Amino acid sequence: MTITNIDEVLLGPREQQLVAKLVGADKQELINGYKWHYLVSISGMDKVIIHQATDNFRAFDGKTGSFVGELQKMNQPKFRDLLFLTTLYPLLMPLGYTANRIIKIEEHLPKKISALIKAGCGYLFYYHQLEILYSGLTNCSHAEAVLFRKDWNLKKEYTRDVAKSIKINSHINLFALIEQYSVNENLFFYQANYHGAYHLFEYINSSLKSS
Repeated sequence: MTITNIDEVLLGPREQQLVAKLVGADKQELINGYKWHYLVSISGMDKVIIHQATDNFRAFDGKTGSFVGELQKMNQPKFRDLLFLTTLYPLLMPLGYTANRIIKIEEHLPKKISALIKAGCGYLFYYHQLEILYSGLTNCSHAEAVLFRKDWNLKKEYTRDVAKSIKINSHINLFALIEQYSVNENLFFYQANYHGAYHLFEYINSSLKSS
C-alpha cells in the first residue's frame, strides 16, 4: 500500500515551543517533562496529530524505522491494525508485528476472551481490555475495574495476587493470560489511540476511493 502526505518529525529540547503548538493546548500534559517528541501528522489536516511518542533519551532516532514504512507494509489494513500502530509505535518493532497475520489464540479460552485478544491484534495491552476482563470475571463495577487497571500499571502487588486468584478455566488464570499475551515484560496497559486511528482510517479510505 502506497501512502503519501503523512509527515514524521523528531523534535528535541530546543523545539519545545513548536511541540506545544503542534500538539495543542489540550494535550500539554502528554509532553511535559520530556525532551524528545516524535510526531506523526497528516498533511493538510490542521493540528491533527495521529501519533506521538515522548522520550528523554532520543530512543526513536534511527532505531525504530518509520511509521509510514510500517503503514506501507499493511495490505488493506483493518481499523484494529491502525489502532495498534497509532497506539504502540515504536514499541511494536521488537514484537515483529505484521498486520493481517494469522492470530493464534489458545483454543481453550472462552470465545469472548478470544475475541478481545483478537481485537488487540493478538495481544492484551489496551486499557479497555484489562477493564473488560476484570469486570467480566469478577462482576465488579466499571469504576472498580478502572481502579484495578490503574493500580495494575502502578505495579501494586495486590493486583498481581488478585489476578493469580482469578481462574478463567482449569487451564489458566488472569495473571497467566496477561503474561502470555502482553506486549512487554512489564505487563503494562496503554490507552488506545482512537483519535489517531480514526483520522488515519478515514484518510486511507478517502485516498483509496480517489485513486
